[in-house]
Amino acid sequence: MDYNFNFKENFKKLKGLIKLVYDHLGDPYYQGAPSAIAYFLFLSILPLVILASQALGLFSLSIDAILRWAEINVSGSGFELIQGLLKHRTSGTNNLLFLVIAMWAASRANIYLIRLANYTFFDGEIVGKGYVRDRIRSLTTVIIAIVSLTLSLVALVYAPLLLRTVFKQSDFMEAVITVWMTMRWFVVLGVYILVISLIFYFLPSKRLHYADILPGSLFTSVGLIVVSIAFNFYVGLSTDYDLLYGSFANAVAIIIWFWAIGWVLLIGIVFNRVWWSVRPRNKKPIPQYVIDRRNPVGFF
Repeated sequence: MDYNFNFKENFKKLKGLIKLVYDHLGDPYYQGAPSAIAYFLFLSILPLVILASQALGLFSLSIDAILRWAEINVSGSGFELIQGLLKHRTSGTNNLLFLVIAMWAASRANIYLIRLANYTFFDGEIVGKGYVRDRIRSLTTVIIAIVSLTLSLVALVYAPLLLRTVFKQSDFMEAVITVWMTMRWFVVLGVYILVISLIFYFLPSKRLHYADILPGSLFTSVGLIVVSIAFNFYVGLSTDYDLLYGSFANAVAIIIWFWAIGWVLLIGIVFNRVWWSVRPRNKKPIPQYVIDRRNPVGFF
């Protein structure tokens, strides 16, 4: 078996794949999709953060503790965005209201992603299985996201203490903690990729093989990290950002960030469908009627 890596040939294949994704995004159905995703994410982020803070309270973690951790581990401009999100507080009487708002907004965003995934994966034949069933599936995804976020933060904050307790009598306690501090971000990254792939797996109304959604979920996982780092760098360089937007600076920054995230999610979904049409085995060609409805007009 020949394991030689032909860079020129593989680069040509990559260019062809990118071209196919670009062409597929010419479908009018995708126009305005990133903005719609950003809108629903913006509606849901504050209530979801507050709900997550309530969940963190079960582990005796407060918003202030998370902010102190973020101040140490996140760069200046990125920390300011996080601080802007987490500076709000809610009283017990408002928890139910925020629960309703969070669940509606977050599940509505996920319903939109469900329709995008169905339209893309099944070539426009279906977009969902009804309001109630799609809403229930969306709520399930929201719960998965909240639980994953909570457990990841708990692991980051409490893991050193737990390791010190377990290996207290051991001679290699410090070595174990050193290994954890070195590997913790890889563990979190693994959990993060797993959550993204599970969300992609549950999006389509018809069950697909996990391998079918893996390429797009990997692209989305990496894309979200790259977009966040790039945007964090951009905000850090924008010295006149606050002067331009004033008190709305954080809100505008978050909206732009969500818009970029919307593009990553959309491209990740389309990437899966395009990959099916070119993969070496079990190809699923894109029907001609799907190609015919594409519009060469820009899709921004």
